Amino acid sequence: MPEQRIQYRGRYQYTDGKMLERALASARAALDDDEIEGTEAWLRFFVRYGTSLTVNVEMPATSAHRFVAANLFLALANGAVEGSVEAVAASGMVDWFVAAGEA
Repeated sequence: MPEQRIQYRGRYQYTDGKMLERALASARAALDDDEIEGTEAWLRFFVRYGTSLTVNVEMPATSAHRFVAANLFLALANGAVEGSVEAVAASGMVDWFVAAGEA
């Protein structure tokens, strides 16, 4: 049986570059606190363009990975003024992380 995966995709917009940097620092801290090896590599699937951050990363659907992903995307959403990231599995949408500015 193949490993279940979750695709996280979306975009966050920040007021300025400093807010984007703070959000990325919070996201890195969330990954550093984790015991799952290799999670810091997830950040290479995030693309910065000006004050926006685009996310397109696939992760295992284990409960441990989902917990780390939730902390990561909540940290990114916290400083964002608009946008969202959705988590989609083969069964459909499983989670949604909306920017704090839109919540």
